[in-house]
Amino acid sequence: DFILTDVFEQLVLLSKDPKIAALDATDSETRNSKLYVEVDDDIRAIYHRFNSIIDSIYIDIDDGKVSFYQGSQQLNSEFSYGHYFKEFTGNKESFYWQNIHPNMLMTNSYDVISVFHLIESDNPAERGILLFNLRADFFENVFNKSLIGENGYLTLISSDGNFQIKEVPDGYQLDAKTVQVLNQLEQKEGKHT
Repeated sequence: DFILTDVFEQLVLLSKDPKIAALDATDSETRNSKLYVEVDDDIRAIYHRFNSIIDSIYIDIDDGKVSFYQGSQQLNSEFSYGHYFKEFTGNKESFYWQNIHPNMLMTNSYDVISVFHLIESDNPAERGILLFNLRADFFENVFNKSLIGENGYLTLISSDGNFQIKEVPDGYQLDAKTVQVLNQLEQKEGKHT
């Protein structure tokens, strides 16, 4: 099943959507209110189609002046994504993966995995984020259903850490040097974000 690929495809399509570009390129006085409704409908449809994997969808442009949210939990009004522009760099398409981490988007923090697109600009008023928080339990279920033998395990490796659900003896863990080599290989091939 290609659900993770489908979700990422939705993020890419949303990032290239002319409605998002129009919201980003215009000031609040000249924005067409119909765009708000259409974008809200789009993210609602994505959320409901993929709610087995997507925990929440958040779009923000111009530091809260234009924002959309779809999810089942209460949104944290204090959430800020400014640090993302310092922490996540080097991807020419501005798509990123953040391994298991506390969901700071919600008032009730719990672990999620995130895929997101940064809308980059020298003008802070034109910066934004399209954020999909993914359910950690989705990945746990996938890992638990895998046909890995008793001594094997699956792990997701990214520059911000590893995600695995099975406790593995130290002798079988990937060491820091191996993880670094794997990250460098992925970066050279353009597959790593």
